[in-house]
Amino acid sequence: SSAISGNYECFHFDLSKFDQTYKSSGQALTLYRIGRKEEHKESLGNSWSKSISGLKNYAQSSFIKEVESRPVFVIEIYDSEVLSEGKSIEEELILKKGFKFNEFRTLDIEERRQIFV
Repeated sequence: SSAISGNYECFHFDLSKFDQTYKSSGQALTLYRIGRKEEHKESLGNSWSKSISGLKNYAQSSFIKEVESRPVFVIEIYDSEVLSEGKSIEEELILKKGFKFNEFRTLDIEERRQIFV
């Protein structure tokens, strides 16, 4: 979000107060996220991008400069875990509170360098 910088380390919405507006079609999605510095598999945030280009746009609009020092996550989920769509330029999806993923991995430093050149 352009209103909340990606450099702000602890901002949370109560997602249980938002209606699900995303229409699930039962498909699997691969999503990407630039994590907060202390974020890990058990504390993942809910804002994700559908593409690498959306992730780059997020980093640019949030003024994130130190991508190499942050984790970058990739997950596969079913789209039934999506609560709503966010900013289109970032190809953002907001996932439900307590979302479940099928696969998870963290990009290594070389993979991050290739993306954020």
